[in-house]
Amino acid sequence: TETTVWSSCAQITQTQTPPGLGLPIANTQLYVLDEQLRPVPNGIAGELYIGGDGLTLGYNNRDELTRKVFIPNPFGDGQLYRTGDKVRYTHDGTLTYMGRLDQQVKVRGYRIELGEIETLMRQHDAIDDCALSVREVRAGDTRLIAYVVWKNSPISLSELREHLRQQLPPYMVPQHLEALGELPRTLNNKLDRKALESLPLSESSSLGK
Repeated sequence: TETTVWSSCAQITQTQTPPGLGLPIANTQLYVLDEQLRPVPNGIAGELYIGGDGLTLGYNNRDELTRKVFIPNPFGDGQLYRTGDKVRYTHDGTLTYMGRLDQQVKVRGYRIELGEIETLMRQHDAIDDCALSVREVRAGDTRLIAYVVWKNSPISLSELREHLRQQLPPYMVPQHLEALGELPRTLNNKLDRKALESLPLSESSSLGK
């Protein structure tokens, strides 16, 4: 791994809201920076960088990737690892995870954060797990597809649409919904997006244009 298996910790005392990322462990520093590597104010989203004794020296035989994600620490000695994670500090100093920066996609001219939509969908009581992808269903017609694993009984398409539209602008509401028994995963339990995007779309999955 790029750094120690875990770099921060927190005591979870409630389950009503998603937990924060906690505080850095000993000899570790967490920074939330903008594109110019400047610290961002509380409440503003930025990229999470990790510094400290737990960082590796780089990737084996992958010098170009090492130079891309391991940078000189502008705030002290050593290097920083750019995680690709979008985070922000809340007013009480809690670090909140907001999704992956590399999950930003463009659909019909709008830039969309897939992780943000997935987080909101998982807050619905009926949804156990979910993932989103962007697929061209017809030539020139790119759609946002939601793959959902239900907890018990599935909800109606109109109910899910209403849940999402209360919190998202229309262009971020998926146009298709596919119910799965489980999400496809790789041997190390990461989401297998290639397998997900190869699944056929059902005719009855449309959430509207």
